[in-house]
Amino acid sequence: MLDRQHIVIVGGGFAGTALAVHLLRLGHAKLDITLVEASSRVGRGIAYGTELDDHVLNTRACQMSLLPEAPHHFVDWLERQGVLSAAFEFVPRRLFGQYVEETLRDVLAEAKPAVGAFSLRLSERVTGVTPNASGFDVELGSGEILDADSVVLALGHARPCDPLQGVLEPSPRYIRDPWRPDVLAEVAPADTVLVIGTGLTMIDTVLTLRARGHTGRVEAVSRNGLLPRPHADAPRTLPIDLRHRLLTRVLVQTRLRRLTRELRALIAEAEARGYGWHCIVDAMRPHLPQVWRALDDHERRRFLSRLRPFWEVHRHRVPPRTHALIGKLVDSGRLSIRAGRIVDATEHESAIEVVRAWRGSDETSRDFFDWVVNCTGPRSRGPSCSPLEARLLEHGLLRIDPLGLGYLTTPDGAAIGGDGVVPGLYVIGPACRPLDWETTAVPELSERAEALAAHLIDQWTATRPLRTRRMRA
Repeated sequence: MLDRQHIVIVGGGFAGTALAVHLLRLGHAKLDITLVEASSRVGRGIAYGTELDDHVLNTRACQMSLLPEAPHHFVDWLERQGVLSAAFEFVPRRLFGQYVEETLRDVLAEAKPAVGAFSLRLSERVTGVTPNASGFDVELGSGEILDADSVVLALGHARPCDPLQGVLEPSPRYIRDPWRPDVLAEVAPADTVLVIGTGLTMIDTVLTLRARGHTGRVEAVSRNGLLPRPHADAPRTLPIDLRHRLLTRVLVQTRLRRLTRELRALIAEAEARGYGWHCIVDAMRPHLPQVWRALDDHERRRFLSRLRPFWEVHRHRVPPRTHALIGKLVDSGRLSIRAGRIVDATEHESAIEVVRAWRGSDETSRDFFDWVVNCTGPRSRGPSCSPLEARLLEHGLLRIDPLGLGYLTTPDGAAIGGDGVVPGLYVIGPACRPLDWETTAVPELSERAEALAAHLIDQWTATRPLRTRRMRA
């Protein structure tokens, strides 16, 4: 019997790696950590795994620290790499992935005398998590079973939904997942491309095509035809009186109609005084979890069905340079962006025929494209996301929230299953969206990882006299 704590983190994207970093920083000699990541590198995930320099952060570097108490930690790292004066720049995302990986390595080197074993299991996939008498059996794809006291599911973003499911049979010309490595490699320079979706993934896809020398026509379509808005050229802080009004008049509303009315009035006043909407949206950000929790299910559904697309393009913005580049492509006719939906799609020998209905019109158009790329964003959580999630749901260890945003958790991140809280099982990252909504960006994830690390160690310390763990032969 071992008087030790073993924490297994499932997923080595940003959230999982950040949790490992904070556990190591807070760790003790009887803490063992295993980080399991399906890919060959940690800290990347979908967002930071790209190697293309045109794929830049959608946030300035000064807001991307892995350590909440050291807001310039990433900027300092950039300067050591020779990237100077980067605090207010939008740097390549590959640099941030490298920073996260190196921070884990550096923290591990510093923590080694004070912590137990740390195991990084790359190119491994967790296929099952089953409760046992003292914790959990964590089954790997290789068949190996890890014995864990606590398991943290850092599942990352769900893979894209498929808007053409049931419409178009599987086709090599239909790219369902734009994030698969080199998935656009076969697109010839003059090929025509239809992109489904007009958000951040569409922009990344267009930039990738451009970097590969693509000069053909690209058309992007989504139900609203909304393009992410650009960041302001320079960040500004909301004046104290307007911030006070935001807190006391806008964010206290629990009905969307009144909230949006107050918000529009505040934006109008701010713009009249020379402040853009950007600083208001940024000032709202720390308070969004409280706003979200105050909305009842009816108001949340109204937000998702009516306001979410408009909020997303203002909240998740793009650098001014990226926005200007997309604008030039539109002005040149190489890229078009329209609001509509796909009615039908048929594969032919050398192209896909697509019928689209346009928003606000009875008109439809029938066109042929060499390629169709799905950029609609993550699907709802559920059994279709991964075999692991399917098993956890089947065994009642996870429960989907009524809106399909993710999995139910306590404020500490503990998973809520079919019979209530599942002791020792936690969720971190985008899958926690039902609780706080704002669970996808680096600042929020860094704070959540730090808090969860402290909670895990506190929980073990409080129950330590009662816990032992069996040795596995």
